[in-house]
Amino acid sequence: MILVTLVLGLILVGLLYVTMSWNFNYWRKRKVPGPKPKLFTGNYLNLFKMKRNMIYDLNDIYEEYKNRYDAVGIFNGRVPELLVISPELAHRVFVSNFKNFHSNEYCKYADEKTNYLMSVNPFCISGERWKERRGDITLGLTNGRIKSVYQVTNKVCQLTSEWVKRQIRLGAADCINAKDLSLCFTSEVVTDCVLGLSAESFTDNPTPILANMKELYNRHWTFSILKTLVGTFPSLSNLIKLRFIPLHVERFLVGLMDKAVQSRKSQLATGQFQRTDFLDYLMQIGEKRSLDTPRLLLGFISVFLLDGFETLASVLAHMMLLLGRDEEVQQRLREEIQAQSSRWHHTL
Repeated sequence: MILVTLVLGLILVGLLYVTMSWNFNYWRKRKVPGPKPKLFTGNYLNLFKMKRNMIYDLNDIYEEYKNRYDAVGIFNGRVPELLVISPELAHRVFVSNFKNFHSNEYCKYADEKTNYLMSVNPFCISGERWKERRGDITLGLTNGRIKSVYQVTNKVCQLTSEWVKRQIRLGAADCINAKDLSLCFTSEVVTDCVLGLSAESFTDNPTPILANMKELYNRHWTFSILKTLVGTFPSLSNLIKLRFIPLHVERFLVGLMDKAVQSRKSQLATGQFQRTDFLDYLMQIGEKRSLDTPRLLLGFISVFLLDGFETLASVLAHMMLLLGRDEEVQQRLREEIQAQSSRWHHTL
């Protein structure tokens, strides 16, 4: 009995090994160089441990091969990926031959029933729909509309500065959390610039916008495991439907878009709103083309809310961290800002 159990165990281990490694010759057969993958993790050594951001695993590979090859073959678990290294090849992928590379890994998750916002997001759709939406975004980002948000950004910067000074006066016991400060700043800027609404992030009673956006990036550990399983075994995507945006957050965003549109229509009818922003542009093209305006708005605005919120906040938070570690650079930046500020006021 023990022998039978041992044999069955060895067979199962062998089958698991073969299943996880059978595709590891994918790049070798195509004569594409690259590092040797590990079982289960491929070339992302921290895929499960999460002790180190996976971008550092990619950077290690880049540093090793950057002076020898234009691209190398790597594995995400057991799924082959091509890591583009040289700037010239990257230019071909992103510009010259972009028509062959516009689809990304998130396109396969853009299911309307499971991920509605992703299904209307221009960066998660492909083919002719993607080309049309890309053109809409490009036409909407004119110099005039970009300049129109300067006053909004300037106002939010003043609110941020006043909030920081108030926290210093109050002498907060836990100091100021740079990431929370950055999230407040980006939520206020993005919400006002895109929707014409205020998130009230620097008040004692902020709107639910900030709280809902934070939930997008506070993933439960089960989501990471399921995403890894689907990435490792793509066929499981037919059984496991990953929801990237929690249902209650999705419903909140849909309601927020509707509120913004109704508010803008009311303001335009009474002549109270004069700013030519991106929401105004989207409403115009929706009317001209007889498009499904709420769906169109959801697609475009979700890009700004989902991508402009966390990414910019992370950059700002890390910038403050690095400045806090280097007083000399901090002082140089302060002097440059003061010099530019004096020059700007003198010009006015």
